Amino acid sequence: MITLAVTFRPQGEPAFVKTGLACVQRGLTYSIPAALVFWLLLRRGAILFPKSVGAAVGGLAGLAGLSVLELNCPDVNVFHVVLWHWGVVLIGTAVGVLIGTAVEHIQRRLPKTP
Repeated sequence: MITLAVTFRPQGEPAFVKTGLACVQRGLTYSIPAALVFWLLLRRGAILFPKSVGAAVGGLAGLAGLSVLELNCPDVNVFHVVLWHWGVVLIGTAVGVLIGTAVEHIQRRLPKTP
């Protein structure tokens, strides 16, 4: 956060929400395919903690979306970067946790095989 505060400066932005939502949409558009690729890699192993794996996959996918935004977004307002760009990472992580929680719930309800 200190690096962000030093690198980017606060600026006035009349369409803060409109440009921010466009960035979130663009970031999530790139995060979804990244999440599928990460899932294809991780499904080959034994997933013992689906909630933690979901958080990791979602966070990595969100970081992929963040990197695309950082390379392509012309808005260098510190508030825009922190709220909207890093929001993509938080949304990805939250969705991963929710999917992992659902998988854990489904696994608990399945009958145990000897």
